[in-house]
Amino acid sequence: ERSLQATIHQLVGEHFALGAAYRLSETELEGDYPQVEDAAVHQRSVIQQVDLSARFNHPSGFFARWDSIWTGQSNSYEAEDPTYQFPGGQGDEFWQHNLWVGWRVHRRHAEIALGILNLTDEDYRLYPLGYHPETYRERTYAISARLDF
Repeated sequence: ERSLQATIHQLVGEHFALGAAYRLSETELEGDYPQVEDAAVHQRSVIQQVDLSARFNHPSGFFARWDSIWTGQSNSYEAEDPTYQFPGGQGDEFWQHNLWVGWRVHRRHAEIALGILNLTDEDYRLYPLGYHPETYRERTYAISARLDF
């Protein structure tokens, strides 16, 4: 597996920050089964992911975060056996949007947040040949609490 990742974040004013991240991952799998005639297979999967985010942090401790994540997968294969059916299909592409709002105490010693993950209830079909972070397949409501000592 080969991968490349780039991120950039920028403060915009006193309370806002914008961010963007791009990840490219390519995975190849060679399968050769000498005991089975015409069983050599070469599979390849390319996953691209773009994460756009906006954050708001108020001095009182209130914060909000929006993430829009696009994921695209492209699969290909070569097989000696012309009847071989690749189980991964051609791939998939989809957007997922997440929203978090919460409050932190001074110096971030404690935090509580409420979130809606996969806001648009977008399902997906990715072939598990390459690494991809598992995301939610349906709209999910979340509560997060954190204590730091």
